[in-house]
Amino acid sequence: MNELQPGIKEHQARCDRYDKAYRIWRSPEDPNERKGRPDWKPLLKVKYGMQVVDQAMVAIVQGIPKPRCTPRNSQSIGAAMAMEKTLSYFGDQAHLAELQPIVAQQALVYAVSPCKNRWLYKEIDQRMLVPARDPSSGEPIWDQANEQQQKVVECDRPDMQPWDVYDCFWDPAASNPDNAAYVVLRCWPSKDDLLGNAYNADTNTGMYRNLEVLFSSGPGGQRPQSAQNELLGQHLPYRDRFEVWEVWRDQRLTVIGNKQVLLYDGPKPYWMPGKPVTISTTRPDFFRIEGVSETELVDHIQQTLHSEDNLRLENLRFTVQRGATVRETVPNMDELVMQPHFLWRVTDHDDVNFISQPPLPPEAYQEHETLLSLLQYVTGITPYVTGASGTGAAGIDQQTATGVSTLATAAGKLLAFKAQLIAQRTYQRCWEQWADLTKQFLRSPREIHVDDLDPTTGQPVGWVSVSPQDIFGDYDVRIEAAEESLNRQQKRADTVALLNAFAPYAAAGLVDVKPLLELTAEAYGFPNPKSLFPPPAPPQPQAAPNGQQVASGAPPLVNGAGVIMPQPFNAVLQGRASG
Repeated sequence: MNELQPGIKEHQARCDRYDKAYRIWRSPEDPNERKGRPDWKPLLKVKYGMQVVDQAMVAIVQGIPKPRCTPRNSQSIGAAMAMEKTLSYFGDQAHLAELQPIVAQQALVYAVSPCKNRWLYKEIDQRMLVPARDPSSGEPIWDQANEQQQKVVECDRPDMQPWDVYDCFWDPAASNPDNAAYVVLRCWPSKDDLLGNAYNADTNTGMYRNLEVLFSSGPGGQRPQSAQNELLGQHLPYRDRFEVWEVWRDQRLTVIGNKQVLLYDGPKPYWMPGKPVTISTTRPDFFRIEGVSETELVDHIQQTLHSEDNLRLENLRFTVQRGATVRETVPNMDELVMQPHFLWRVTDHDDVNFISQPPLPPEAYQEHETLLSLLQYVTGITPYVTGASGTGAAGIDQQTATGVSTLATAAGKLLAFKAQLIAQRTYQRCWEQWADLTKQFLRSPREIHVDDLDPTTGQPVGWVSVSPQDIFGDYDVRIEAAEESLNRQQKRADTVALLNAFAPYAAAGLVDVKPLLELTAEAYGFPNPKSLFPPPAPPQPQAAPNGQQVASGAPPLVNGAGVIMPQPFNAVLQGRASG
């Protein structure tokens, strides 16, 4: 705890910035602003900051990041392919696409987006119907009386957890998680959660020790109230829970409960190098893990826009609800009530004179457009990105092809850069650590669904069996990042231009159109480009001397009922699979 004090102090200051960033993004109404303010004065707060952050998030989160395994030698080609298919399948099982918005949103709003990678194994008690046999006919009988409860493995795969920025801090001297002396992840498990991972000396399973000492100390203290919890009215969200700190180092893990009970201290449970933690940002700061948030860019501009909006509304109310001058000789001014069909008793029609509010000059509206242009300029969320029309921050007319192209190029580069930072600092590290976790914990063959075609039959492979020896090899794990929408549009335009350029040569038979069609299908997101082409004709088996045919390839794997089982991955790779 003494070692962590510098990180704790810096994290407390960082949480203040998180609270400010959340208020800028959410722009809630402050009750203190109403104090001493006349009721007729408007208090309009358009969420300009949320709009630009959400538009950036939508532009960044496009598609699902996919792994790409590249072998380092010829002996590892099959292992690289097996690991690539396995990681892709695990990514679908972990619903990685659902986690992308929260990763991008934290990076944009708070300038920090931590994640934890782990191997998730979970067993559940599931109620199942076990059919009985009719003694006369032998047919199965599905009767609820035959219901049984069995242990079922629900999860046995790698997993990524987006972590709350308020519950993650690190060594203040570090510039990235790799060279940090420690990274601390705080969580708030219940008593049952802790008991589920209690250490068992007989079976040598579980991790947490000293749980009875922890339980006797009572629940942990509440986390300092965040701006989000204040707005949502959640004052005690972690009541009856325990505060657990996971202190991750490169080779060691220390787990502390309620800041005073040692639950574990020893080698980390994973073989992977470094810490199982990733931290990304969309705008880096010099030699710092924490970057610069989008909310910091829009804060002052949004405040000025709110002031301008409310001043114009005040002028509108003066215009619609005009005031009047009343001569002192009017007997009873309290009778002059503003309402429909009013009748006022006056001695002269000039006793009451309504005053017309002078109209706002054009500069009042031009200033609003200027502030919006500055908002677009500092964030890169131009009207082209939001789908609006008109003139951009640099006075570019979006009604022309040149203007649209200029805005698309400028916005695409900035948004693609932000998406690339998240891809490299979160998903690239995720795939690398998932590969190490798979090598460590995959101990039996696993059935994996793939969409590839069998090289021999041309039919979809379907399910294959990946064993630990299949993924053992020397290869690099890289990310095939999902492209941002503007870049995808540019890629499609380039592909169409390439097809037009090669069209005369393809018509003359001088160019193989298959690579061009594969490139086009990839640009337009076709799920399986290989299915566009007809499968090759199967080779004719040679006739045996006695007139019988010789079987080509190994027979398919079948079970006792004659059903074809998932084929081994190496057999599929070599074209010897069937079914």
